[in-house]
Formats: sequence, C-alpha cells, structure tokens
Amino acid sequence: MRKRVGVHPTEGDLLETVATWSAAEQERARRVLADIEREAAENTVLMPGIVDLCRALDEASIRRSLVTRNVGKSVDLFHNRHFPLPPFHPAVARDTGGFRHKPHPDALLHCLETWGVDAHHTVMIGDSARDDVAAGRRAGCWTVLLAPGGGDEDGSRGVRGRGIEVGTDSEPHWIARDMAEVHEILRSEFGVWGGQ
Repeated sequence: MRKRVGVHPTEGDLLETVATWSAAEQERARRVLADIEREAAENTVLMPGIVDLCRALDEASIRRSLVTRNVGKSVDLFHNRHFPLPPFHPAVARDTGGFRHKPHPDALLHCLETWGVDAHHTVMIGDSARDDVAAGRRAGCWTVLLAPGGGDEDGSRGVRGRGIEVGTDSEPHWIARDMAEVHEILRSEFGVWGGQ
C-alpha cells in the first residue's frame, strides 16, 4: 500500500503523511487507496470463527461495532457481500465525518456514546497494536490483539501483553491467535456465556 501510494516505510503513519501533501497529491493518494481498499474488500476472506463469535455475541445481546481505517464503501461491500449476519453498528470508517482515524479514540468513544455504555464494559479487538490497541486503550477499553502468529515466544494462549512493548498505548491486555481464543477470553475474563 505504501509503495503504491508513494509513502516511504520510514515516514510514519500513512494517512497522516498523506495529509501533509498538496491537495492534488492527496487526491491522487485517495484514489490509489480507494482502489487498493476496493480490491481488498472484493477479495475478502472471513477469518475462521468470526461469524460464529459474532452470532454468539448477537444471541447474548452483546453489541458489536466496527471501526476501520478503510473507507465506507469498503465497509458496505464487506457487509453486503461477505458478512452473513446483521451489520456491525455503528460502523465507523475513515471517511465517516467528524472522527479522526485510529489510533485516535474518537470513533470508539462515538460507539460507546451510541450504546450508552462505559469503556470499562467494552473490549476492543483488533489486529494492529499500533492502531487498534492504542485506540482502545486511549478510549479506556479493554483490548485484545488478534495476532495469528501468537505474539508470544512460548506458545501460551491469551497472554496479557506478551511480545508487545510494555508501558505503551500499544500494549494489549490480551493476545489471541484466533477467534476461538477471543471467544475464550470473553468467556473467562468477562463472564460472557457464563463462567468467570
């Protein structure tokens, strides 16, 4: 993505770097990003277990939202073409008005306000420590880093903060390798579906 947009890997956050460019350069970058995101959305393959987890959340009347650095068209394509359950609500995309993108907590705080819940009763689950975990922690939420590689050296499951720089916004409360581990964290740590 950085190569196609023209942002060097050392330049920091892609979206923040593009925001410093001239209007014409920003427009070109937006078109490139839109093409990349459309291609990705069209070729989306759902992570194993995500539908089962979301179905279990729905059956337990637990709300779920989506906060993404992608554009709204990608979110719509995901919901309409790939996701067989009711859409995430709210679904906040990069181009949803009035919110700064992750790692800023604005969109998460909007979700909490929409739901009327406290951050301490909310879990942010994401695959980016820098963006998702940081946004969750800044909003005051519990965080789970979804790291298919495990994020840890000893193969342990659901380990608090393993493999992440300690003392930063990017340190998750838990790491999960897959949706089954997310499900277990929600059950064992928060009493979702009984047990705690």
